[in-house]
Amino acid sequence: MRVLFVTRWFPDSKNKSGGFNLRDATMLAKDNQVTVLHLHLPGTLPVEEPAESMIGQGIRVRRIPFSLTNIPTLLKSLHTLRQLQNEADILHTSAFPTLVATAFTRITLPWVHTEHASKIWSTELNWRGRAARSLLLMQFRRPDVIVAVSKALATEIEQHHPKRPVRVVPNQVQIQDEQSSLPISFKVGDPIRLVGVGMLTPAKGVLEAVETVHHLVKLGFDVHLEWVGYGPLESQIKRLANTLGIADRVNLLGLVPYSEVPSILRRANMFLAPTVSETFGTAIAEAIGHGLPVVATGHGGHLGYLPPLASRIAPSRSAEDLSNAVLELALDPLRWSAEEIVAYAEKTFSESVRRSSYSAIYTELQPR
Repeated sequence: MRVLFVTRWFPDSKNKSGGFNLRDATMLAKDNQVTVLHLHLPGTLPVEEPAESMIGQGIRVRRIPFSLTNIPTLLKSLHTLRQLQNEADILHTSAFPTLVATAFTRITLPWVHTEHASKIWSTELNWRGRAARSLLLMQFRRPDVIVAVSKALATEIEQHHPKRPVRVVPNQVQIQDEQSSLPISFKVGDPIRLVGVGMLTPAKGVLEAVETVHHLVKLGFDVHLEWVGYGPLESQIKRLANTLGIADRVNLLGLVPYSEVPSILRRANMFLAPTVSETFGTAIAEAIGHGLPVVATGHGGHLGYLPPLASRIAPSRSAEDLSNAVLELALDPLRWSAEEIVAYAEKTFSESVRRSSYSAIYTELQPR
């Protein structure tokens, strides 16, 4: 099929945000002819970036500026969208800002919308934000099929549109193919090597992770923590580790290339995610994809896919609750092996699963 994939977020030669859309476009291109319409903010595209190019597996990319407050760009984007619809069989939009761009034109194609973001459900919006959200929520009535990347996000959308069931198609994540290299078999007295991935912000719970290490050390366990990510709490985290006397047990790795993350996961034996909430929880899912059992907190998408025999959900982010969850999972005789965890991830998060899900949706929307 000819797919017109429209999004506000798509990587260019300098800005790498929107990598999830590039991954989806690449996946879709394995079974379809894909044209990406990237509606970028005016002035954000690098000067050397061509307005039209071919990338990857024959994916055609059109990049045009779009802003509701810039009438020339608005008119041009609407004209381009109408033009490209004439060359496609399916319209596939991705993430809620793109719905704004489609609000001012008639859609003539079968329409799939994939939602990745949870910011639209924030309770901390001012009156302008709430008004904008109300207008945006109306746009969820327009697509023929709405897909959410997690059960939690699907439930949120359905609360506003109870007559519109939302499909759940989990994000694709990297799956480890060297399970035997993961040291996840615990014995009493073995070191517990924790790993976390995420911004160094209050929501990700890095301070709570450090306090958990301290609590476990006081209980007599040999515990170490590595954390991938950067952010405003870096100096505070280091001060806390020093104050608690465990600076030698906490290693902040900062921002590392994505290609190096698997090797970091492989030298751990448990993933720690003291998060407040996750729309999907890509880092958590990728930990499962590398055979790691997970201790997590909070609410959101990760609660819908964490398997009970490879995870524990701590009732709070306190050091005591997190430590109890770590020890309970570490010493659980029924805990899945690395091979079993990876096999579960393969059935849940692999490209083949996501690819077949969208293939079925596309086929369903075609005229019979």
